[in-house]
Parts: sequence; structure tokens; C-alpha cells
Amino acid sequence: PRATPPPRRSSPPPDAEYTPREGDNDDDAPPVSHSASKSSFDGTGNRARGGTTATAQPRPRGFMSFLFIGAHLAPHQTHVKKRNEDYRNIVSNLEVGSKGPYPAIARPPSKPPQALHAGAKGLEAPPARDCTEEFDAAFFGGDLNYRINGTKFGIENIILNHRQIRAALSNNDQLSIERLRGTVFHRFSEGPLLFKPTYKFSKDKATGLYTDEYDNGPKERLAAYCDRVLYKKHVDFAQPLQLVHYSDVPDIRTSDHRPVAALFIAGTEPPGDDDSCALELIPDADEDGTNGGGKCRCCCSVM
Repeated sequence: PRATPPPRRSSPPPDAEYTPREGDNDDDAPPVSHSASKSSFDGTGNRARGGTTATAQPRPRGFMSFLFIGAHLAPHQTHVKKRNEDYRNIVSNLEVGSKGPYPAIARPPSKPPQALHAGAKGLEAPPARDCTEEFDAAFFGGDLNYRINGTKFGIENIILNHRQIRAALSNNDQLSIERLRGTVFHRFSEGPLLFKPTYKFSKDKATGLYTDEYDNGPKERLAAYCDRVLYKKHVDFAQPLQLVHYSDVPDIRTSDHRPVAALFIAGTEPPGDDDSCALELIPDADEDGTNGGGKCRCCCSVM
């Protein structure tokens, strides 16, 4: 018999308001925030609403677990350490996998966090947990805000006039440097940066759209690869995960950022012997107060 849905919990108190830091401006939204409450968070610091409760049982067969994280990390050219801290806070505290509503599907981490960070340079302390190690595949994207070390003239001169040496930009990209140092995005991969930096473009006041010209305002921000998509798969996941396309989308001009797109092909596992799910799900009531229907949202829907 189906268990009685648990009573609806009262809404948690709102997060503390973001206090602008020196030099913040309207173009830079607040960085990721975190809370000590029991509510889960997505990568942008927004509360993630729980929909079901699961009983912990052996990991079911015949499905894949994908983790998608969208994040906006700390802005500004020199705030590399703050961006690294935002990343570590997300992978440590996000209430998914072993700390989420479906703990039975969590894979055991391929390595403990201390081993993942072995040899890291400049890392004060490794995170206690890395939720991206608990899924078959993990995708992490958004305005990660890592910039390019250099001068405005030097960076834009390479972009406009020396495409053949554009690798100099990725070699001075802060995210690429931090990954090589072992401080963030452990075991993640990224496609080659064969497109132009996606930030920051100037606005045409007549049309309201953004142009192909990089920032010419009073602050003259440096062009940068702020917008990224990284991915990885668990060491025990035998199916292929292949990146087939990674680029900017230059025709979308409604922001001072250009969006990026990543297309993947992922292999699938055959179903288990009994073709059933090993999780017993107890749905919360829907918004209208009715029962959610009881369909297993874990392995019977696209993730």
C-alpha cells in the first residue's frame, strides 16, 4: 500500500539580502549564496524545492544519474579566490546525491576529497565532499566569471587581428590556470575555446541590442571567457560521454554576455533484469493540493 504523503512543510525564511561589495555594479549580479537551513540550493543560491522522499535501498539498475549545476560565481577581475570558494561551497553543500532526496542512486565517490585535491597549489583546505563525484555524469555551467590575465589592448588585439595565436588567451584564462593548479573542477573536462571571449560587449543605445564591440565604457572591462560548460563522468560509469559541439551563440545579443552552447552524446545502460526501480517514492502534494500521481521521477523521466 502507498504511504500517506507527509504534511507540507512551512516555507523557510528568506535568505539574507545580498550586500554589495566595493566596486559592484548593475552589470554584475550577486554571487552564489548559501544557508545553513535544511532547504536545498541550486547553483545560483536559489532554494530548490523538494518534490519527493525516498527510502534508502541498494542502488537500482537500468538507469543513469545526471547532475546539472548552473552557477553564477563571484564577479570582478581579481576575485579568483572568491570564485574558487564559491565553487567549493557548491560542490560541498548542494543537497543532491548522498544528501539529496534520492540517496540510493548516489554513486560512491571515485576518490575522497582529500585525494582529489592532492598536490593542489594554494588551496587552504579541501572541501569535505564533492557532490559531482556521486553521479554517472555531471555538467557544470553558467557565468563562472573567470577572466583573462592581461591588458585590454593585448587581449583585444589578439581577438581581432591574431586569430592564429588565440591559444594565448586560453593559456592566460584564470579558470584554465586554476584547474591546472588543482584548486577547482577536479576531473572535469572542457572543450577547446575556439570561439571569441563571451564578455563584455557594448550596447547600442539606438537598438537596445549589444554589438560585437567589447566594453568601451568608463570601466573598460577586459574581454573574458566568463561563460563556460564543463563535464565529467564517474570512473565506474562504463558508457561513453562525448562532447560533439562547444561554441558561443553570436546572434543572441540581448546581454553583455554571449551565451555558449554544448552538445553531448551519452551512451545508455540496458535496463535491469526486472525492469523496475528499487526506490519507493512518496510524492508530496502538488500546488493544487492533489497527489503528485506517484510516478517514479527518478528513473522514469528525462533528467
